[in-house]
Amino acid sequence: MATVTTQLAGAFVTQTGLSHGLGGAGAPPPSPVTVGFTIAVVISLLLVVLTVTVVVIVGLSNGHENDDGTDEGGPGGQGPKPPDLGPSDPDPVWWPEFERQFAAHVCAREGADRRQRDRTGA
Repeated sequence: MATVTTQLAGAFVTQTGLSHGLGGAGAPPPSPVTVGFTIAVVISLLLVVLTVTVVVIVGLSNGHENDDGTDEGGPGGQGPKPPDLGPSDPDPVWWPEFERQFAAHVCAREGADRRQRDRTGA
């Protein structure tokens, strides 16, 4: 009885090609280089997926919420908030002097341009 079962199992294996790997009957087994490369690719892909998962989890858990629940700080990091400089004056202290100097410069340029046109007759 055991001999008949073994013969039947052997015939099944031979007919389906299971004794020669997934390539079917007569296909050679993959080379060790191919197996090693396949293993390296699978491990690399698993590491990439693991790294992306960790980055996403840390990014989500870190968030940008302060202790009071406000969302300040922006995506640039959790650094300290810059000091409040108060309301800015629309005209700095030096602005009136600059306007006077600039007006004098424009008048001088217009006078020089006018004299140049008078000389050339344009």
